[in-house]
Amino acid sequence: MTCKEKLIADHPDWDEKQLEYVLNEECPDARYDVRPITDEYGNSMCGDVNCVRCWNQEVPETNTEKEKNMNTKKTKAQLIEELEASENTVKDLKKQLKDLEQYKVYEDAGTEIKNIHTAFMNAGFTDDQAFELIRISMLTNIANNNAASTFNVNFSGLKKAVKG
Repeated sequence: MTCKEKLIADHPDWDEKQLEYVLNEECPDARYDVRPITDEYGNSMCGDVNCVRCWNQEVPETNTEKEKNMNTKKTKAQLIEELEASENTVKDLKKQLKDLEQYKVYEDAGTEIKNIHTAFMNAGFTDDQAFELIRISMLTNIANNNAASTFNVNFSGLKKAVKG
């Protein structure tokens, strides 16, 4: 949070005129624990009025803000609740992983079939003939529970996809 943002947050009741006055007439080092902008020799570059660069500095955390951000001791019930939430998250992630693995099986089988189809087309078969050869081969391999086809292609991924 910049000094300007903090000033606005600290004084929500101020109107724009009051905010502009402070932003134009004061340096933030008077209100917040910030150092004025200095040059490479350590000389202040702050003119104390209309100090835009200083107001755009980040405000360091105060001790009370640090205390708020520190983890406080948790009760046993809170820890059990967090553990159950984490277990549910793990279950959800495992389900998503299983779904993705199943999708990968279908994707691999589809890629295999497309490559075979392309090979048949390149060999001179028509689109319908290539499709029918693949269909017959798949049905035969699935029916015979055979992982390798007569085309020497592994249809095990497709078998898994079809059998579920």
